[in-house]
Amino acid sequence: MMEASIPDIDTMLNSPSKEELNNAIKIVSTHPSPFEELSLRTMAAMTKIRTTLSRAKVTTSNKRGVLEGATALLALLYEQANEIGTLNAKVALLVAKSMEFEDLKEQCSLLKAEKASLLEEKASLVQAANRKNPSPSVQVQSTKGTFADQVKKWTLPKKQKPKFVSLIYPKDGETSSEEVKSQLYSSIAPSKFNINVKNVKKLQNGGVDVECSTEDQLQKIMSEINTNKDLQEKLEAKRPALKLPKVIIYDVDVSFPKENLLQTISQQNEVDIKQMKLLFQIKSKTKDKFHWVLETEPEALRKLLKARKIALEWTRLTVREFLRPTKCYKCCRYGPISTNCKEEETCPRCGNTGHKRADCDKEEKCVNCTDLNKKFQLTIDTSHDSTDPNCESHIREMKQLRNRTRYV
Repeated sequence: MMEASIPDIDTMLNSPSKEELNNAIKIVSTHPSPFEELSLRTMAAMTKIRTTLSRAKVTTSNKRGVLEGATALLALLYEQANEIGTLNAKVALLVAKSMEFEDLKEQCSLLKAEKASLLEEKASLVQAANRKNPSPSVQVQSTKGTFADQVKKWTLPKKQKPKFVSLIYPKDGETSSEEVKSQLYSSIAPSKFNINVKNVKKLQNGGVDVECSTEDQLQKIMSEINTNKDLQEKLEAKRPALKLPKVIIYDVDVSFPKENLLQTISQQNEVDIKQMKLLFQIKSKTKDKFHWVLETEPEALRKLLKARKIALEWTRLTVREFLRPTKCYKCCRYGPISTNCKEEETCPRCGNTGHKRADCDKEEKCVNCTDLNKKFQLTIDTSHDSTDPNCESHIREMKQLRNRTRYV
């Protein structure tokens, strides 16, 4: 807010002193605000008006009239400038709250993905318990928690328990997941190789996920698939490739040198520079700011997330894990990107083609959840926008992304 005072008319009727003339537009601040410049430049203009009036051959009454009109305009100008300052402060507050809201949406998505993972793990435990003791009296207690409890648990990715998983895909690229399962079941007997299969799941693109109990068992089943005469020409078994985790650093000043970013983070936050790699930047809603995305080793990730905020010269910036599934903004589906997409442009609201969201007047229907229901005979709710963070398809993608990330 600008605080500028206007001298009274009687004072301004006097001719300005030499000191007033010399200091008329002297700006002291290194980075003056627009309001400071406005105040000083308008007062400089008033000084010139006073100087001119003192030399003019007009009556005091006429001089007073000129000065009263000028001061009235100045008062109005200062009032409007103050209102602009108030609006700017409110806008800055809204931008900050918007960032917090986006962070909460991201956390909610992560929590839902974690919940789906826990429910799946619980189902596996129940199934295992029932196999050991099929008695109807056996009950497995569930552990429920509040939303706040889940938020507390989310802060850092937990150390992953090792999973012994193989991804099995058809070589022709046309066979369905169900057909791949049938080929496996008819060609391999796990009991013959002392293999304990924990779980079998269908994947996209005709794949099947097979989880074993130990590394040795996994090696056996992969070797059998890749060397079996009936299977080796049709199927291929391989391990899932885990990616390094990523973090996002919010609101880095646009003027901060890109080449100094990692070195500064390393020196001020005790993180090994060799464990970080600069990937790309995302434009911030805040003017002259960018969010930077980094790829990190698991050790560096845990240090950064534990700190929650990092020092960058004279600023402290929020840092979070960056989890964003690849999604096409043309067809609204996960996996491809717009430049490579061969599908028709799809409305993210109703899932139909031929129009954009702005022109859509139909009911919400998620194209991704609709596809899942058709492909896997599911009954997932589809009555939502495909960009909804609570979308079941989005939650599954987030979960799969976490499963493909190396945290240890």
